[in-house]
Amino acid sequence: FILATVFMSSTLAYRHGNSQKLFQI
Repeated sequence: FILATVFMSSTLAYRHGNSQKLFQI
């Protein structure tokens, strides 16, 4: 359960980071 939560959080954070990079550029 915890492992799945961490995986989901890391994936969402990764996608969110990519979106921020696109907006910054």
